[in-house]
Amino acid sequence: MAVRAGYLEDSTLVARRLSAVRRVVVASPGYLAEHGTPTHPAELARHWGLNYTNMPRHLQWRFRTPDGRTVTPQVPSRLQANNGEMQLLAAEANLGIAVLPTFICHQAIQAGRLVTILGDYEQPAEGLYAVYPPGRLLSRRVRAFSDFLAERFADPPYWDSCLEDKGR
Repeated sequence: MAVRAGYLEDSTLVARRLSAVRRVVVASPGYLAEHGTPTHPAELARHWGLNYTNMPRHLQWRFRTPDGRTVTPQVPSRLQANNGEMQLLAAEANLGIAVLPTFICHQAIQAGRLVTILGDYEQPAEGLYAVYPPGRLLSRRVRAFSDFLAERFADPPYWDSCLEDKGR
């Protein structure tokens, strides 16, 4: 069994959804003090983006407006990384704006090292999944572990508590 976060492409694996994975747009208070706080996704074109290379940029920077339109701004890249922890550290170091899953940035938000921005503009939903090969009966160990994870990460997952104080 493996645990996957994000979008699942078609596969022969069996996937059990464990939880939602919410992504938020974050920046450090220092970055925002120096560069201003964008109030619309189109304003991101005037900011530095911290890009996650395991996701196409048009998906990373895609927003749904309150009236249901989709907006995909062109965000200049200051840093590209295939690791969310690296993006987190870069955002905390005032290097730019990142789109991060709350399971990576929840502690930084709660501590005030990062703030969420553009909260009125929805990001596409993702999920956290247990995946395993099809066909054979599921072993007791795999079922027990999968059940444990589903209970531990039940919707809403504990890491989304960072958004409760933010009115989201």
